[in-house]
Amino acid sequence: MVGVTICAQLLGHSVLNHLLAVMSPGLISLLLLLEVPGAALLAGIFLDQTPPWGVYAGLALILAGLVVVVTGRPTPEAMVAD
Repeated sequence: MVGVTICAQLLGHSVLNHLLAVMSPGLISLLLLLEVPGAALLAGIFLDQTPPWGVYAGLALILAGLVVVVTGRPTPEAMVAD
């Protein structure tokens, strides 16, 4: 368990640091919100855990909010044209 935790932390932080060099910090912070739905899916698949139905509503709201923010972001070309 300790090995998995250490590897996930080191790999996760390394990937985020690399992504910050090539993507906007705002988008990276939004991507971090995907950790919650991803963890819920992994718990359901590997640990055979099912959360209460209210959790599914919260996950749907998180994902819907991410979709709204990401699709509503102006493209770099549109930002330069202004």
